[in-house]
Amino acid sequence: MVFYFTCSDPRYTIYMGRDKYENEDLIKYGWPEDLWFHVDKMSSAHVYLRLPPGETIDDVAMDIVHECAQLTKLNSIEGCKVNNVTVVYTMWANLRKSGDMATGQVGFHKRGEVRSVVVEKRINEIVNRLNKTKEEKHNHPSDLAELRAARDKAEIASNKQTVKQQSKAEALAREDERSRAVEERQAAASMAAAAEAERERLEHSLLQAFAAGTVGGSFAGESEDDDDPTASREAAREKDLTSAHDAWRAFDESLVRGNGPDDEASESEAAAAWSAEALAAKAELLRKMDADKAKEREALTALAHQRRADAQAKAEAEAAARAARQQARKEAASAALDALQAKRDEVGRKARQGRESARASLEEAAARGTKDASLEENAASHQEEAMVLESIFADDYAGQQPLIAECSTALQLTVRTTVGKDERSVVLAIEFPPQYPSHLPPFCRVLEGVRVDDVGFFVDSLYALFFDSPGEMVVHTWSEWIKDTWLPLQARH
Repeated sequence: MVFYFTCSDPRYTIYMGRDKYENEDLIKYGWPEDLWFHVDKMSSAHVYLRLPPGETIDDVAMDIVHECAQLTKLNSIEGCKVNNVTVVYTMWANLRKSGDMATGQVGFHKRGEVRSVVVEKRINEIVNRLNKTKEEKHNHPSDLAELRAARDKAEIASNKQTVKQQSKAEALAREDERSRAVEERQAAASMAAAAEAERERLEHSLLQAFAAGTVGGSFAGESEDDDDPTASREAAREKDLTSAHDAWRAFDESLVRGNGPDDEASESEAAAAWSAEALAAKAELLRKMDADKAKEREALTALAHQRRADAQAKAEAEAAARAARQQARKEAASAALDALQAKRDEVGRKARQGRESARASLEEAAARGTKDASLEENAASHQEEAMVLESIFADDYAGQQPLIAECSTALQLTVRTTVGKDERSVVLAIEFPPQYPSHLPPFCRVLEGVRVDDVGFFVDSLYALFFDSPGEMVVHTWSEWIKDTWLPLQARH
């Protein structure tokens, strides 16, 4: 599920994921206008600030940045306990996620676009106000995908409208340009027509003047009976064409008839020779085609035999491989059972040794007179860890009355994760003894989600995790181990 918070500026929306698995979904389905926050060099929640359309990181007031940074610090197991915590923030589009990164881990495309702010200390007024407005929505990744799709669809529609308006404006501009061009062409045509009319008028005037002043009859010195030079040229041209036509017809007839009486015999002999050569060529071609077909049949037969042999060899190899895989699976299953039993023995031994070492340490502290001081520090850390767990797990956290008299704090915690398409969970009852976290781990009971045969191994594994790093608040580490290791392992078996 995603936690939403009401920002002091209603133009913005603040949200964050419940755990690192939801962080993966938020990274995948984030919006370009989202601003991402995280405690630098520490584990923390991924907090997002959704900006109004058109705003960038430069437009966000520092008061809003500090508000998001306070929420980020609060939701960090390590960061909530110390002062002067550095929180980094950048736009979602600058986040880089590759396949070799761990769940919830991100990098940056451009480190220079990452900014930071230092949170000196927790301001309860801010974090309490934000926690009072916390709301859970969108419990499945498909909800986030639908939100992103709706956002993209709206953006595309807006862009289409903008493009449509721009296209309309450009079309109007082109139409105006065409109208101006038509008007200019019409004006130019009118001017050209006027100029042509003026030219024709002047030419007509000149011709009239010339006819009236210089042309009055026949050429000087000639009579109407003189030979026409144009007629002489036409007669000569017709004579040349007739001669050329006669020569071409004679050449064509000579090609048809031949040049002598032996031409017909020559043509018969040539036809007979051509027929014999053609038949011989055809016979040779048929023999070659038959030979090629015989070779092709031999090649196809050899190929069929080879393919049959290859198929048989492949089937034998696959059968041998299947047998080898079955044997390997049997051996792997046997080895896995042996390894599991060895792991159970190792975890149980580690938990027992840790408790024995813790008791010895308590006795030594009592002898030195330092036991009471460590118990007082433990009591102060109980309330702080419970507050952090409640902030992280929200509805999956419930305060309880301790069943063990010496314990001051008790809670019920539901640890959930999605394996494949199924959601799996483990419900724990946890109580903090006075010796936690300085010497002993919290008391833990499994309420549901673990098979009866595995409860002892499960609880010993949790205790072993504590004894790996005694003195640390361990419940959140338990929840991460359950989600990352235990529940996926149970799903596979």
